[in-house]
Amino acid sequence: MIDPLELTGKMILVTGASSGIGRATAIYLSRLGGTIMAVGRDQDRLQYTVSQMEGSGHAAVPFDLNDVEQIPG
Repeated sequence: MIDPLELTGKMILVTGASSGIGRATAIYLSRLGGTIMAVGRDQDRLQYTVSQMEGSGHAAVPFDLNDVEQIPG
């Protein structure tokens, strides 16, 4: 039977991951096996989010989605 919540091998982008619902979502998805790319404006808070995640290979990517010119390509 397929587990619909199994995320092993999946890369997931979570915006707003430096606090609140975004942080909780990133942590939860890591517990389901996903590899998380945590995006937000505050590098220190993103690093804290990543430190709370399970597994490895997660990344903290600080940038503001409102500033389109600064979004890494």
